[in-house]
Amino acid sequence: SLLSQKLSHSLTDFFSHNSEPPDTALSSGSSLSHLSSLPPTIVARNSLDALASIAWGCCFAMNSGTCGYRSFFVRPTLAKSAAGAVRHGDQFTRFLHQKACTMRNSSVLTLILAICCSTTAFGQRKQPALSPIEDVEGLPRVLLIGDSISIGYTLPTRKNLEGVANLHRIPTNGGPTTRGLSSLDQWIGDSEWDVIHFNWGLHDLKYIDDKGGLAEVDAGKQQVPIEEYEKNLDELVQKLKTTGAKLIWCSTTPVPEGSKGRTPGDEVKYNEAALRVMQKHEVLVNDLWKFASEQPADIQLPANVHYTPAGSGKLAEHVAEIIKEQLK
Repeated sequence: SLLSQKLSHSLTDFFSHNSEPPDTALSSGSSLSHLSSLPPTIVARNSLDALASIAWGCCFAMNSGTCGYRSFFVRPTLAKSAAGAVRHGDQFTRFLHQKACTMRNSSVLTLILAICCSTTAFGQRKQPALSPIEDVEGLPRVLLIGDSISIGYTLPTRKNLEGVANLHRIPTNGGPTTRGLSSLDQWIGDSEWDVIHFNWGLHDLKYIDDKGGLAEVDAGKQQVPIEEYEKNLDELVQKLKTTGAKLIWCSTTPVPEGSKGRTPGDEVKYNEAALRVMQKHEVLVNDLWKFASEQPADIQLPANVHYTPAGSGKLAEHVAEIIKEQLK
């Protein structure tokens, strides 16, 4: 969030000295400042999208004579294209290089290239929660499997388990059960695990469009229907049992009202399906849905399945206690 704020301030300073700002002066810059309250993964994604869109707008402005950052707001299709391009930093850099032949303002080009390099480097830097750790000899080994909710509570859970266990996690977002089926062997590897704490759900029950992107509920379809979810989860548990580790199923956390692409209450149905699987295989359940539901509402972001840093810390305390019980 600090990087996004510094970049927005730099953009504000640049445009205030190099152009005639529109009536909504530099609202593109100020729109980044609210990111300080969001988790790092969301900050990174939104910073990349917003800054890439501004850069695209500047490129467009050099050829059209319109205000570049005004174009960011009135041309959402261009903004979307830029957001996609910046995720492929090399392509976007080459695009900007080609644009240099037609640009009339070299100082703008310099700024855009600087933004591109900064956002690309920021986007490619691995999150600390996803980075591998070195084991402390003599301590049991624990593996976390899950989506961005678990990414959020990985580091505070690790801190709560200092001196108790080596807490590892899969090096990515666990996504839906379909990703688990294709990646589980790689995630587990040849390592010995004492405890595996796992979850799938939020990405199974979300609604997607024909291209796989998040969609409004009335315009998409669930990524993994509940019947397929239950079948996939059964297969995943059978694979996990072969590790010999103590297994802990973590129920899917609440979907609040207003969450895009998800229907509140669907997580309850998916948790019921998951519970049938866990009872069949006699797997311990960490009911994180119940725990989170009993906490103050402000631990979760408004109309969002993700949690505030303090909220993730609360979840971590509970997760760590469940893991400690299994290590006794």
